[in-house]
Amino acid sequence: MIAWKNCDINPTSELAIPSVAVRSLHFHILGFGFLMQSDKFNKLSGGWVYKNRGKRTEKDIPRTIAYLISHAGVHGRKQTVRWYGIIANNKLTVTKHTELEAKRCPVCDSEMDKYQFYDGEPVKVENKRLVRYKYYKFKEWPL
Repeated sequence: MIAWKNCDINPTSELAIPSVAVRSLHFHILGFGFLMQSDKFNKLSGGWVYKNRGKRTEKDIPRTIAYLISHAGVHGRKQTVRWYGIIANNKLTVTKHTELEAKRCPVCDSEMDKYQFYDGEPVKVENKRLVRYKYYKFKEWPL
């Protein structure tokens, strides 16, 4: 396998090593539900092909997602992962909550005191910081 940085189809290639790789638009979908017959899908979609990799176990799902994301293009302002159907982004509600929260001891989980030194003397100051929480919930979830 030739590294992308050296491959001839990479326009910024360092070595431009000839490869048999071909650029081709494709999608990976991790989904659930019914798939129509592949020959019918091919005809209706104008030549698209799908490969069904079968049922994933609970243990396989994180590995499958890791594989799919491992070679996905990432852009700061564009979404890499798309959600469809009942888990689409427009089916999601986000509730934001802001509160003041004190820093806690990592050993006993009690609220810690914060001190600052003024003229060499410790002065107790406010130990609260503004914390923002986001809660995500799907509008319709079939349970």
